[in-house]
Amino acid sequence: MRSVIQICSVVVSSLVIFGSCLSETTSTLSASHPPVPTASWPPLPSSFNDIPSKSLDCWNSQFSFSFTTYFLWTEAAKSITPIVTTFVPPRTHNRTYTYEQKTNCSTTNFGLTTLCDGIPRAESRSATCRTTQVLTSDVWIESSSTLDYNTATWTSEFRPPQPSCKVAEDGSLLCDRIYDAYSYRASQLKSETTLDPSYLGTLYNMIGPHCTRSDPSETTYTGTMCRMVASTYSAYYWPTPAPTGSEFCESSKPTSTITEELATTVISGHTLTSPSVYHFMRDARIESYLFDQQRYNLSVAVPSDLVLTVAQLESDILSASITCRGHELDYCTAFFIPDFRVNDISTARADAYVRNCGCGTDTIYQSNYKPSVAVPVSDVVKQNPGIGGKDCDWDLWGGYSGSYWNGGVESSVPALVFENMPRTSFLPIARTTEAGTRSVAATPVPRNAATSTLEPTVAIQ
Repeated sequence: MRSVIQICSVVVSSLVIFGSCLSETTSTLSASHPPVPTASWPPLPSSFNDIPSKSLDCWNSQFSFSFTTYFLWTEAAKSITPIVTTFVPPRTHNRTYTYEQKTNCSTTNFGLTTLCDGIPRAESRSATCRTTQVLTSDVWIESSSTLDYNTATWTSEFRPPQPSCKVAEDGSLLCDRIYDAYSYRASQLKSETTLDPSYLGTLYNMIGPHCTRSDPSETTYTGTMCRMVASTYSAYYWPTPAPTGSEFCESSKPTSTITEELATTVISGHTLTSPSVYHFMRDARIESYLFDQQRYNLSVAVPSDLVLTVAQLESDILSASITCRGHELDYCTAFFIPDFRVNDISTARADAYVRNCGCGTDTIYQSNYKPSVAVPVSDVVKQNPGIGGKDCDWDLWGGYSGSYWNGGVESSVPALVFENMPRTSFLPIARTTEAGTRSVAATPVPRNAATSTLEPTVAIQ
């Protein structure tokens, strides 16, 4: 046993208090570890004689490495002993600090009104609070602590040389055959091994061959897996009168029909025709999956300066909502419903408001409403000939939700999802009427002028 006795001093204000600190360990360190036991394998019957001896030797060396490493770690854990310091008498610690606390908060709503649904609405709000300084303190007593560890010198042997051989190629018949031998050994291990029973539970994992067997239920994939990404979004629309009075509360959604005299305008070289809503997507690219490297690579199929457009009637536009789960919210699902209404940009319905911002409806603050829109990849490819992707199988999983740094998104259909779009992303086309003609006045916005505040994502399942 090794023990250390120290005289410690603790200063409190102008007084010096002397006490004793006893540091001790309770075991004697071993100069070396016990001999590494030999893990005996249940012998393979003659029915496995077709497995090459080179593969069996490699498999044996991998098992020996795994077992020896596990044994050394186990023995090392037994030899590491903490040095515990006990304070006599116990030490008292005090800490005093201040923090700010907000009280007497009040909210002022601007542009408050109540519509037929009975829910108050406001354009924005301002909150004022009284800030006070709060003084608090902590007191705790320290009687012992772990300051250090005694570690055996032989622990440098933790990892013996690791075999670099390959038992069999992944997906090969030989790998499948070795897995048959693994199943036999695993079934015989408990009854035929001479190893200590405490190691048996770990051995079942150790003796597995380090190759990936083929799956007869799967066929070789010969297609091209792709996904589409676009980082900048804006939309142009032909405004229609907003519903007033009880019309706002009607449950039926407006349907856009092409019955009026068509009006057109040209924006960024694209001709826009009423009454369609036009999605403008910039900085788009198509990524194809490299199966041999297990990753997507960038394709040059979409020129960097090309603006993609998709025209849809308002009744066909998909509203998107994203729900994430998991400890780190890294598994996200996008839900699409054809419930988008342009007029929600100025006066949001209660259900659309809750769905898009996750807020309650005690008061609806229009500035909180930032819709998420889904544009099906099939429409992007169909309406933009020449960008490529016609031979792609579009991936249904990938991308990242703008709300979470590592959230993979899945959905029922492959689509570009643009999350939390500010109202400045939706640009009305002003109508003007002249004698005998019908035209529009629209001012093209500069590139990237209407941009999401969060990175849009590919919603893929």
